[in-house]
Amino acid sequence: MTVSDCLRLAGKKLKDARISTYQLDGEILLAHTVKCERSLLFAHPEMALNALQHKRFQSLLQKRSHRIPIAYLVGHKEFFNLDFDVGPSVLIPRPDTEILVDCLNNYLSHNAEKVTVLDIGTGSGCIAISLAHSHPSIRVFGTDSSLRALSIARRNCKKYGFSKRISLSKANLYPGFPKRFDCIVSNPPYLSSKEYTTALKNYPELRFEPKGALIAKENGLTVLHRIIQICALHLSPNGALFLEIGSGQRHSIQEMVKKYLPHSTLAFHKDLAGRTRVADIRIK
Repeated sequence: MTVSDCLRLAGKKLKDARISTYQLDGEILLAHTVKCERSLLFAHPEMALNALQHKRFQSLLQKRSHRIPIAYLVGHKEFFNLDFDVGPSVLIPRPDTEILVDCLNNYLSHNAEKVTVLDIGTGSGCIAISLAHSHPSIRVFGTDSSLRALSIARRNCKKYGFSKRISLSKANLYPGFPKRFDCIVSNPPYLSSKEYTTALKNYPELRFEPKGALIAKENGLTVLHRIIQICALHLSPNGALFLEIGSGQRHSIQEMVKKYLPHSTLAFHKDLAGRTRVADIRIK
């Protein structure tokens, strides 16, 4: 089959599977199969696939039609203009989380003396690496409870040459060693079970991502509560905490901060859709 034939086949199969991005996904999977840029597909529509490539492409199409996320099929995902290895043990980086990194970048740009950052639940390492890439003087520490996730994060650190500037350790939220950080950041699980079930109806791909990184008890607030409750023990004087949160959790976050960090300041930042996405807490 030629490139043109394969793209027609992909378009029909993925469209029948009710995948709205059927054309783009077909192009990405075919480019991944033949190991070329998408532009080459359009430049050479007559190019023929060999038998092994054709079999591999058919397999990828079948998996995608079953709604396996395309990032898992090709093994990587772009985030903050960097390319990260991903797999089923880590969340796929999302544009909403780029808002969180934007907030951190702004904070670090105006606080040059802040040199240590803790990334709780680092996953693929996309937040930690994006920060280290933007701020050459900072040192980043990342924690995750999953050894498989840490393995992927280490691979990404090595890819960008940050194995020495980013220290990774297995921990349930905060690291086990005594240290205070100038800044703490986290994209924790914050969906309730009900929100997760609703999201699955619109985005079936979600069922392939690690539930433990998505869902939290108490209406999605358990992990956020634990982070805020003891963050002062892990922050340097005048430190800051940045959290990605759900759009309906603003009031609950306000109550937590009032209870556990009464002398801090709290601000919220919205995502591109105008939903509350980041809690910005400055310790006094």
